[in-house]
Amino acid sequence: MEVQHANLYYDDSYAINSANLGPYGDAIMDELLPYVEQKFRGIGEGWARFTYGGSTGGWEAFAAQVFYPDAFNGAWVSYPDPIDFRAYTLVNIYEDENAYWVKGPWKTTPRRRQARLQERSHSNA
Repeated sequence: MEVQHANLYYDDSYAINSANLGPYGDAIMDELLPYVEQKFRGIGEGWARFTYGGSTGGWEAFAAQVFYPDAFNGAWVSYPDPIDFRAYTLVNIYEDENAYWVKGPWKTTPRRRQARLQERSHSNA
């Protein structure tokens, strides 16, 4: 089952309950999933379900397994959106002083992504 859960603010609710969007997670898990399983003769037990997703769906698969641990027998999480920001692309936003440069003991080096942008700008000059 693939759920489309667009809302007023974004094209995805992340399938969780939130103060801004409301109880999307509970609505999906407690209302939609039982309805679909009943309609299509699903088993209706956590041991018979798994969740899978990639990118935002990966984040959602992880969140569903964490917030509803008895509802699924496992989660296959592929290339999820960041779970936290310790490794957001190449930056740890909690500890790194700068997102564009790595300051070492002897020199300051551009991060890989920034270096690619600089190479492009120099090659276009």
